[in-house]
Amino acid sequence: MKNAGGTQETGYVMNLAAGIGSINQTWMPGPEPAQPELAMTMAQDTTQSASLFFRNARNEPVVLNISPGSLTSGQQSYENRIRWRAVGFAPYGDGREEWTPFFLLRRPFLIIPPRSVAQAWLTFDSAAMPPADYSSTIRIEATDLSGKIKFPPRTINTDVRIFGVRVEPRQPILVHGWVNPPPGEEYRIDWFKRFNVWQGPFFSKAEMDKYGLKQQIWCQRGLNEKQIRNSLRKPGPRGLPTTTG
Repeated sequence: MKNAGGTQETGYVMNLAAGIGSINQTWMPGPEPAQPELAMTMAQDTTQSASLFFRNARNEPVVLNISPGSLTSGQQSYENRIRWRAVGFAPYGDGREEWTPFFLLRRPFLIIPPRSVAQAWLTFDSAAMPPADYSSTIRIEATDLSGKIKFPPRTINTDVRIFGVRVEPRQPILVHGWVNPPPGEEYRIDWFKRFNVWQGPFFSKAEMDKYGLKQQIWCQRGLNEKQIRNSLRKPGPRGLPTTTG
């Protein structure tokens, strides 16, 4: 840890990567860059991902406050185009190395457990932004749980180049998200930006058009004829045609 820059005074070590990245609970960091930087290239109306990886150098939790700035280019400024979510880990075995990144959670802050790891997932969103070179900073402030001990802040310089091209059509194939989004309209809208097949309580035809859904499915397990008849009745009141297979 010391070789990577992790001491009681620095609190933690941060590594970062553009694109989709994941770590497990036994991940060890490389040296933290003196000036962290992220450079992204994007088409218009798309999203890109990056990751921040953290390992706690202390025997007590460290609390991170992550504050992405606006993307700016000249006189243009766009808020909330860099967002972060906490990576939730789930066990698939008994050992610490058998904890895997499983879902993304919106949180006001990120806690790195003692001597352990945490990951923040960054999403860059170019919706309705004209082609240009943009810049921003992501500031990270860290304290202990009490807030009394403060650790050196980190600032990530971010450059985003948006090209004057678009991906069309947006959803050329049927894509199923497998699991439904958490409750809340914000989660639902974010989910439907990526998937166009829904499995669960049926939406109406108007709601399908609102969210861009192309197909709804209902998984019937078992040969209970009464359940099958009831399932086949559900789409009709929502104005939906049905097929069975």
